[in-house]
Amino acid sequence: MDNAIRKNREGSNRVSAIMDAPESSSHASSLLALPNGDVLMAWFSGKAEGGDYVGIAVSKLKSGETKWSEAKFVSRTRKRSAQNPVLMRNNNPNDHDDSNHVRIVHSSQAAYEGQGTSDMRSLFSTDGGETWSNPVVVDHKNGAFPKNSAIRALNGDLILPMYYTPSGFFDASTQYSELQTSSDGGVSWHPLVEMPGTRGNLVQPTIVRLNNDDLLSFFRSRRADFIYASKSTDDGKTWTNAKPTKFPNNNAGIQMIKLRNSSKDVLVLVFNNCNEGRFPLSIALSEDGGKSWDHIRDLEPDVDFDHEQPNRERHTNDGDGEYSYPSIQEDGIHDGLIHVAYTFRRETIKYSAFMIDWIKENSDEAKSIGKVQKIEDTFNDAVYTEGINDKRNDWEFDVHSDNDGNPKTEYMLPNPAELPL
Repeated sequence: MDNAIRKNREGSNRVSAIMDAPESSSHASSLLALPNGDVLMAWFSGKAEGGDYVGIAVSKLKSGETKWSEAKFVSRTRKRSAQNPVLMRNNNPNDHDDSNHVRIVHSSQAAYEGQGTSDMRSLFSTDGGETWSNPVVVDHKNGAFPKNSAIRALNGDLILPMYYTPSGFFDASTQYSELQTSSDGGVSWHPLVEMPGTRGNLVQPTIVRLNNDDLLSFFRSRRADFIYASKSTDDGKTWTNAKPTKFPNNNAGIQMIKLRNSSKDVLVLVFNNCNEGRFPLSIALSEDGGKSWDHIRDLEPDVDFDHEQPNRERHTNDGDGEYSYPSIQEDGIHDGLIHVAYTFRRETIKYSAFMIDWIKENSDEAKSIGKVQKIEDTFNDAVYTEGINDKRNDWEFDVHSDNDGNPKTEYMLPNPAELPL
């Protein structure tokens, strides 16, 4: 845990770093790749999520360097728990090369009083994340939480995916997803639309703009069944009702990006490839706007990370086995260079970087151990079983992967060994 970037092993096409976190527990990282090649990372760190004096830490990787800067707190308040930072550029939309003007929004809840007490706060930097303003409250609604990256509206405004937990984490019936918009670079935010079909289940939307300017959103599911999807054809003003995809979800965070110079709508999704626990953490590649995903590879457990050998055996459902809440960015200079950060056992944050072709590699190590290894038709409805203990529905992905005791259905993907390489 020294912030240094190393090759995973000799001959590896992936590099990684384990962050030296300022406190004993860390979670929910956010990355921001800047046009000058610098990369910023923010996450929350403290004694425990929801506890006293949990703060937002920031580290910076300068272009060409191989070590992240020392993480420093930029937002931290006694008797509050700051969580879920989201980094964004708040530059003039016509100044595409501005790497100085950046902003963080994050949740802040009363310590030990639950997510229903949360508001959203904002702070900014005018020197590329070297120094920061004091945070101010910008969304007073109870249970306000950001999670995933903002996008630009066609008119240049910021659109921020949000979700709300007004009755706290454990009452999903009142939770919903909403888009907020800002026309002043994130100084103030205003509701744009509640996303239909999300109330009572779907949170933490992650949104990409396709080449035809349609918006595609994927959602986390409180039911721990699937990743759900919704589309907008009018710049986010209205949305289709969210429906399940064939990706599993374990009631944990996901994030998706579109590569900027991809004429084929190349999308990259990071997600937990399971319905229970928080491993494996996988990365998937689509070259047709999300209709199919031909390449899925595990980020964790990281079988070839020689600098962290115990990781190969620590696959439990407690903190030791948690690899979750990913953030993903394409490099600001180099097309196809991917930066990923994620929670590493709740102890710290792990960072990795690789070219997009790393996801496509054919080797034993590149085969996912998760529920899906390939998806051919993302948006056709899944085949459901009866609800399990009135908690969720599930479906069986493969005859050999029924690892959570759920009844099988008629629909099954081919055995991974039979998939064409």
